Amino acid sequence: MEVLKSLDGEWLASEIPGFLSDSAPELRREAVAFWTNQAENLSKEKKAEDAKATYKKALEKASDKDQVDKIAKQLKGLGENVDLGSHFGFVRKWNLMGPFDNTKGAGFKTKYLPEESVKLDAILEGKDNEKLKWVSHQTEDAYGLVDLNKALGKKKDSVAYAYTRIESPNLAKVYLRAGCITALKVFVNGKQVFAREEYHHGMSMDQHAAVIHLDKGVNDLLIKICQNNQTESWAQKWEFQVRLTDEAGVRVPYSIAKEGGK
Repeated sequence: MEVLKSLDGEWLASEIPGFLSDSAPELRREAVAFWTNQAENLSKEKKAEDAKATYKKALEKASDKDQVDKIAKQLKGLGENVDLGSHFGFVRKWNLMGPFDNTKGAGFKTKYLPEESVKLDAILEGKDNEKLKWVSHQTEDAYGLVDLNKALGKKKDSVAYAYTRIESPNLAKVYLRAGCITALKVFVNGKQVFAREEYHHGMSMDQHAAVIHLDKGVNDLLIKICQNNQTESWAQKWEFQVRLTDEAGVRVPYSIAKEGGK
């Protein structure tokens, strides 16, 4: 971008508005910024309907959180609410089970039964011989955040599983993007596709990413989330978020199969 600006800045400026659907996130961001600015100008001119239409045009292709949040705020001021979870493609319906044992971090490598197969009516033996059932959970968080402390109870040295079934309209290469404050593994259709063993090093949207392949129809998605035994106040969170996107970070079409989300 900097080279193009130095060579022919006027040409580049004329091309930027057409980059909304570009596969390169950097170019797409420039286009979103252009159309957002256009909408702001229309709003200042008291052309509310034109402003809303232009904001929506920018929003449809926007994938960067700061830009999406800004557009959503402006649209709200114009009387339009944006479902951020849906826009970003966050998975919000899960079945949860835990705790399993993670004493001394051993649970990260231990293959508990949900990694072999998932039966939603199963009763399994968990940590300290506790009998565990799958619990249906739907997060209301705008960014798809699942707080396991609230959903399963505050646990330490523990492993939890989150399971759902993703229905894809076609065979697709998809980017699974996750945020997690602790160690996690991701399994798609029974195969491990991602693993990261770290605890309380911060969390941000899309901090982890893996390329996955969805079959046409129903696909199993299983997330393993581990918690350690740190006692510091900042080390008590046990949460995660997952979304499904294309290469540029834009939501891909999918739905939650009934067996996975209800």
